[in-house]
Amino acid sequence: MKKSIIFSACVVVLAALSSCSTPQQASYSYTARQSDIVRQSIQATPTIVDVVTDYAKRVVATSDWQSSKEEAMNECRFLAITENNIDIVVDPIFKVESKGARYQATLTGYAGYYANPRGLIDDIKAFKELSKEDIEKYLMLHNPEVLQYLQNTVVNINHNNQTINPAPTPAPKKEAPAPAPAVEQPRPQPQPVVVEEPTPAPKQEAPAPAPKAKKKTNRYTRARR
Repeated sequence: MKKSIIFSACVVVLAALSSCSTPQQASYSYTARQSDIVRQSIQATPTIVDVVTDYAKRVVATSDWQSSKEEAMNECRFLAITENNIDIVVDPIFKVESKGARYQATLTGYAGYYANPRGLIDDIKAFKELSKEDIEKYLMLHNPEVLQYLQNTVVNINHNNQTINPAPTPAPKKEAPAPAPAVEQPRPQPQPVVVEEPTPAPKQEAPAPAPKAKKKTNRYTRARR
């Protein structure tokens, strides 16, 4: 007990002597220029690849007993890719067994490998020299659902296990109602102009000549003749 007390006292004395003999170190703080990024998430450029299918290589995988059907199928996919050293399972089909609340899945498919990786912009540039008809033929052969999606003939498509809803169809423009056809009013038929012949003025009869005045004869004159 005494030895420990003496030892502790010696340590304290040595610490005090050392602090007095060495100069005190200065403390520092630092700042830096920075520019805050408004959008925190960093998006990667999409990569386009071709899938080469080896139809001669059939892959089979069986899961353990899982608590759900989805977990059993996901384990099948994982085992099929890792155990066969492939990139993707092409055209997989499943057999799912259930025992009570436990599920076991068996996958059967073909080996698929990624080839010709390229950026999305490069892939778009490759289509630049093609005509619209050639692009539609390509989509019809390889991605018919995309062509149908662009033509608004399908509700949605599934791309990379993500359902893409179709673009909203623009509302049809409301055309102004056509004006009612003008009802032609019957044109008034011109009435025949009746030219009334002027009524001839009644002929005025010449006044009857005034009766000649009889000369008065003097009876005395006659007697003389």
